[in-house]
Amino acid sequence: MLLVTPILALDLGATTGWAARDSAGAIRSGSVRLAKTTAKQGARLNGLSERLSEWHSRFLPELYVYEQPFIRDGVQITARPLVQYEGMVLAWCDRVKVEAVAQDPELAKKAMGRASLGKDDMMRIAGMMGYPVADHNQADALGHLFWRIGVLSQTALALEQPRRRKVKC
Repeated sequence: MLLVTPILALDLGATTGWAARDSAGAIRSGSVRLAKTTAKQGARLNGLSERLSEWHSRFLPELYVYEQPFIRDGVQITARPLVQYEGMVLAWCDRVKVEAVAQDPELAKKAMGRASLGKDDMMRIAGMMGYPVADHNQADALGHLFWRIGVLSQTALALEQPRRRKVKC
């Protein structure tokens, strides 16, 4: 049996999409609301911490990939929660001594076909690939996972890859 690098990919937000590849190569995905809609940010951060622990125990990822926080015009969300989610992921990865990689949001779309895809297109394509998704957060996480799997495949072929953040042991 060929073992592969287990990866956990995250689309961070109040509803966080996740996609994981285990050491046998099986891919699972989903999305989870971190706390009740009316909850304060602290409750959401606690929810993310609990989920990170759960996902780590379940998939034993050797690599965490997450969508780099960004704010674009017309999006009514502040940068602060997204940066806090990123900080939580980085702190978790430091704690468990696992590498973390931030990916440009466009890479999830490119992994699904092209950078100009809309949320509905990504969900439709994921379904056509055999991964029916409940929402765009799950589709984004799958896209980030697929992109990183491609990068690791290139590495195996000795092709140049983007730089990754190193974790000090």
